[in-house]
Amino acid sequence: MLKLMAFLAKPLSGLKKSGQFGGFQSAVFPRLPAVAALIMAVMLLYGCEPRLSDDTAAVVNGRIISMASLEAAIRAGSGDLEKISEPTPLKRHILEQLIEEELVVQEAEKRGLKVSSAELEDRVAEVKADYPPGAFEEMLLRDYIDFESWREQQKRNILVGKTIEAETASRLREDARGWTDFFEANRWRADEPSRYEIRHVTTTSREDAEMARKAALKGGSLEAGLKVLGQTVEKNDGESRWVYLEKLPDPMRRAIAGTKAGAFSDIVETEFGFTFFQVVAVDRPGPPDPAEELQRIRRLYVEHLKNMAYDEWMSELKNAAKIVINPLLRTDDDRAEK
Repeated sequence: MLKLMAFLAKPLSGLKKSGQFGGFQSAVFPRLPAVAALIMAVMLLYGCEPRLSDDTAAVVNGRIISMASLEAAIRAGSGDLEKISEPTPLKRHILEQLIEEELVVQEAEKRGLKVSSAELEDRVAEVKADYPPGAFEEMLLRDYIDFESWREQQKRNILVGKTIEAETASRLREDARGWTDFFEANRWRADEPSRYEIRHVTTTSREDAEMARKAALKGGSLEAGLKVLGQTVEKNDGESRWVYLEKLPDPMRRAIAGTKAGAFSDIVETEFGFTFFQVVAVDRPGPPDPAEELQRIRRLYVEHLKNMAYDEWMSELKNAAKIVINPLLRTDDDRAEK
């Protein structure tokens, strides 16, 4: 399954929204610094990009992101794995998240930021508390996840989160005109359109999407569709959320608009894969409480500022970094930029 947060509820980024399993980063990602250093040395010697081995997805400032790491991230995020030699927007999107994560970790190391034992134990306890007794351990066994590896990834996730929070907070710049414009663009209006409460299943193949939709229709629930794929709601972002159709891409908008409450949409293809939706409810909200509306818009505004701060910071990090991507994973967009 793949999260469609980019369209359904804009997060700060894949990294800034990392949760129990860090979004696509649920497996441990091995690093091979010695080999990476050798590769980068050869690159500098000959003044050209290094020839990356088939088991290397990218090199970020001398640190390798292995193809195994990318495969693990794809499985964690989509429950599916296409041939790794075929570049797709999905693979490129996930690889970009891994590159950003590595850049943030390197920045945290430069700043001497650490994760305390107490912080890590609190995170582990928090995650386990979301599961019924024994279910967490079953999940690890089912997904072939080593507990210590998972624990180390949680530590990495905390470090990434702390670094991003500190940097974006230091870059927040509010101004009266910006707030006024944002408020006007996001306040409730009498002609407010209907909103839809939806859930979704997204796979990287139409065959899997059709199999899941058929099971969902037969079982009368999204969970039935996820079950045939060996997935769960918690792992695959199947929780419901409210959306406004005009903010969605055309294929998603048409699919949802043509689906009655309680029913499942047709399968649509997007850059993220193949998706079908369950429309849980349709609602046209009335006038909100003024104080609550102000708080809501304020939260959105701060999130908006953090998004811009993060994008600015990440652009600076990428411009200053030496990033080499395996040609096998480059998309047409990558080639157009060169």
